[in-house]
Amino acid sequence: MSTGVAFSIYGRTFTEVEFLVGWVYQIDNFKKSIKTFRLELIDIDVLFAHIVERTAALGFDFASFGMQMPLPLNNPKIVTRNNYDPEWWNVYLKNNYFQIDPVVIHVRTSDEAAVWSDNFFSAQPKFWEHAQSFGLRYGWTKATRSSVGTMSQLSFSRRENPLSEQELLLKESAMIDLADLAHLHMTECFVLEQFPESKTELSQRERDVIRWCADGKTNAEIAMILNISTSSVNFHVLNFIKKLDASNKTHAVMKAASFGLLGRPGG
Repeated sequence: MSTGVAFSIYGRTFTEVEFLVGWVYQIDNFKKSIKTFRLELIDIDVLFAHIVERTAALGFDFASFGMQMPLPLNNPKIVTRNNYDPEWWNVYLKNNYFQIDPVVIHVRTSDEAAVWSDNFFSAQPKFWEHAQSFGLRYGWTKATRSSVGTMSQLSFSRRENPLSEQELLLKESAMIDLADLAHLHMTECFVLEQFPESKTELSQRERDVIRWCADGKTNAEIAMILNISTSSVNFHVLNFIKKLDASNKTHAVMKAASFGLLGRPGG
């Protein structure tokens, strides 16, 4: 595609080069702002406000971030942030639309981006009509998954102008960049908010013991492997159960694995 191609966002005309240079600047500033936030206690709403700013720079009216927490394994909690019309969001929650929303259904099983269209929402025409009445007409959604069981989705949407192939060719890599950054940092914020114990510092011995527990060893077997007394193993087990706010040893091992606290042997 020619770098001289022009397109319009909110009445302002850009060439491809102008947009790409501008986006590099935007994403660089976003990364710098993230580093600044990480020096302090990160505020989820402040972080999401920065995502909304970058969403507008991409030519969209709305941003929506949702993630599935790693725990509990049965009925994991879903947390969200968006700048939709509050009336629409209340309707969405009241009607449990997440159970029929084609976007939500798509991201559960696919990492491919979804471009909103009449065809995409054809299985739920009434839901789609309702969403459009609140300005959610044209959009794009991408899921991102982590190795510890979290899954998030970031949606961009707007009231006017369908997403053309030309626009996607130009912008989609930037949209994916933003989705990845949102997943990385919003997930960290949400997990820390919901599970403060996710930042628990385990001692080296506690990590050794919990790793052997994860391998199915009994306390007596762990004592022999580590050449310590069974009472010492029991002591460390009780310690990490308390630190991880777990109900028992199995629960503690599962939480440690979900939070990425097991580490490597001897490290």
